Amino acid sequence: MKRIGIIGICLITAIGMLSLAGCGSSEMPYSQYDLDEYIKVCDYKGLNVDDYSITISQKEVEEEIDASLEAATENKELKKGTKIKNGDTVNIDYVGRIDGEEFDGGSADGQDLVIGSGQFIDGFESGLIGKTVGEKNIKVPVTFPKDYQAENLQGKDAVFTVTINSATRPEKPAYDDAFAKSQGDYKNTKQFEKALKKKIYKEKEAAAIEDQKMALWDQVITDSKAKKYPQEEVDHYMESNSEQIDAMAEQYGVSREQILTQYGYGDEETFKKSNEESSKLRVKQEMIVMKIAEDEGLSFTDEEKQEAIQMLEAQGYTDKTVQEQAGRSMDEYVSIQLLYEKALDLILENAHIN
Repeated sequence: MKRIGIIGICLITAIGMLSLAGCGSSEMPYSQYDLDEYIKVCDYKGLNVDDYSITISQKEVEEEIDASLEAATENKELKKGTKIKNGDTVNIDYVGRIDGEEFDGGSADGQDLVIGSGQFIDGFESGLIGKTVGEKNIKVPVTFPKDYQAENLQGKDAVFTVTINSATRPEKPAYDDAFAKSQGDYKNTKQFEKALKKKIYKEKEAAAIEDQKMALWDQVITDSKAKKYPQEEVDHYMESNSEQIDAMAEQYGVSREQILTQYGYGDEETFKKSNEESSKLRVKQEMIVMKIAEDEGLSFTDEEKQEAIQMLEAQGYTDKTVQEQAGRSMDEYVSIQLLYEKALDLILENAHIN
């Protein structure tokens, strides 16, 4: 689950998803303020932004094909007597002995192991390569590392007796017309690759449009002027950011000072300055959004709001986690985010494309 908003340690970065102000009220954020007293929004219509061009390489198409083949890869059960190769998953029983004596933690039954994963100590997995499914009494000599976590085994030579009960091997399908047909309504690989190119184009186009919006938004932030700041909103963000520092310190079992140092703040005074600057920037952006929405009559439907909430919930967010990360309720967070997106759409629609 990714973090939301421009909160926490990213105190002075550009806006990603806007966080909420309004201090938990049920009204639309900033509705209690006459925004004309607080913000002078620049002329956001007619701004200049660079055009974009999109190219798609054959390598990108091949990478998409490989990803599709990987997704369609299945583990196939290996027949008894099949030799084990790197990448196979084996189910094994084993008993480890040092000087002929079994040792604690050195035995198991029905253990699954991917050969080459490095899950076991050096020499164990490679010792099974070339052995066969169903083979018993396989002797695998190993030497425990000198820094092994169990001190009584450090540097010791051991021999494991292994039985390979069963094994599977990943089987990637062949790339042919039959595979293309299995991926959708495609007659052959040519049609499948055409669809992949469209997919890549749409993804690149969406990213390019997002870059345009961010470039325009940066202009709006820079050219708009905050006449003054509603102190309640700034204080709220400063407190929320500070609480997140404390929460991180508790989560990682370190001091607040260590967290501040780790993220480049050095001391409380430096953090306080960055925190205030960040909080004012966030409040300024939110006031710009709300002022544009007010002037342009921007709004959203209940259906749009519910869809946005459901998307966040599908990513693992709850009212509690949104409150912890954004400092605002799910309802407020989604409301301001929807208006922010609509404001960006309007600004781009009215921009001059160079």
